[in-house]
Amino acid sequence: MTNLTGALPESLFNLSALQFLSFEMNQLTRHLPKDAGRFLLNLKELYLGANNFDAPFPPSFSNATSLQIFTAEDNKFSGPIPLELGSLTQLRRLCLWGNLFTNAPGSRELSILTSFTKCRMVKEFYLSKNHLNSILPASIGNLTTTLWNLDLSFNEIEGTIPLALPNLTKLMSLDLSFNKIKGSIPPNMGSMEKLQELTRSGNALEGSIPNSLYQLVYMGILYLDNNALSGSISTSINNLTNLQKLNLNSNSFSSALPPALCELKDLIWLYLQDNSFTGLLPLDVGNLVAVDKMDISVNQLSRELPVSLSELQRLEYLNLSKNSFDGHIPGNLDGMVNRPKVSAQGLSTPREVVPSEEEKKIMPQTEEFEAMAVINPNAVVAHNKQRLPVFVALTDP
Repeated sequence: MTNLTGALPESLFNLSALQFLSFEMNQLTRHLPKDAGRFLLNLKELYLGANNFDAPFPPSFSNATSLQIFTAEDNKFSGPIPLELGSLTQLRRLCLWGNLFTNAPGSRELSILTSFTKCRMVKEFYLSKNHLNSILPASIGNLTTTLWNLDLSFNEIEGTIPLALPNLTKLMSLDLSFNKIKGSIPPNMGSMEKLQELTRSGNALEGSIPNSLYQLVYMGILYLDNNALSGSISTSINNLTNLQKLNLNSNSFSSALPPALCELKDLIWLYLQDNSFTGLLPLDVGNLVAVDKMDISVNQLSRELPVSLSELQRLEYLNLSKNSFDGHIPGNLDGMVNRPKVSAQGLSTPREVVPSEEEKKIMPQTEEFEAMAVINPNAVVAHNKQRLPVFVALTDP
């Protein structure tokens, strides 16, 4: 259905034989009837997403005990998520992101998570982009082991990550990004052996990456950027053979980049900028044959750039500026950058790159996707002869 406006009639919710009800992507407004869920005992799937519903969500939906899929994302629902929804024992998917929901009054812990520990069949929880200002309860580890996706991002969640969280051993995707979580990453992360996506960007996490995290061999996306993490990248990172996107920028990591990093043959994004890495850029960086975006700027790397850098023929974006590299640009970069346009002085101002929405969080803000090579704060427009446009930032003067 599309282009429906106004409020839903109360009589609609008296149809007790209903098993499927969808009003997604309309312009429906106002609040749902207080007794909306009272007679929907046979309802299995309810879709209310992408409308303009407001006011608190009716606790009466806890009577819809056959409900398996429940989505009401991208609305203006407010107030606490009813704890009564924890009685929906058949629930498989709950999607409430993008509303104005708050935590239960008088509770410092995120009580809705404790309530849903009774839902033993649920697979997906999407609660991001609300106002659930609270701390994660230890009971989060009591959520069902059937859970494979948990998204609590953008919620002003505070406190630390409970040590019980890794009890969710079947979890495949965990997003706690852009909250106010502090403390360290739990040392027992290795028990989440099915994890494929881990996103904890934009918090206040401290300490080092625990060794057990490098045991998560199915990991494809690892975002730990914009925290206060420190220490080094372990040589065990080569265990993450399925890793495609690694974002550790804007932390306090130090020491040398391990050569083992260059064994990640499936890596396509590598963002390590704004840290304190030292030493050489690994000589075998050219082994990262799948990389199309790499940013290692604003570190303390030095010496000559590896010749193997020119083997990264899939590059669309490369930034190595604000380090202490010396010597020459590897000659074989001719196939990537139009070298006659590169000079040591009098460089033209660059036209800028357009990142995707996902990339905007980790790449410089830009206007136009155009090739560039930067060897000082100014730049020269150049073109990748092999493939796509490329932004190459090499060093400062």
